[in-house]
Amino acid sequence: MAWYTTDIPLPYGPIGNGGLPGLILKLEIDNFYYLVDKIILNPKKVKKIPSLKKGKNINVNEKIRLMRDARKVTID
Repeated sequence: MAWYTTDIPLPYGPIGNGGLPGLILKLEIDNFYYLVDKIILNPKKVKKIPSLKKGKNINVNEKIRLMRDARKVTID
């Protein structure tokens, strides 16, 4: 089970887990817990976030494909 935040929209997590629409803050695997205790954002690098474009409706198969593509960002 994973707890994540969309306030930090990075698809990363501990020990190769990721692919969610936000940073994983807590992860439970076989009664072991991985918990974020500190997040340091780089204040020297300011990244401009582009404005959102109008979205489109997608079906379940397209959603699964997009989630799998986003998952490829992490190392398994």
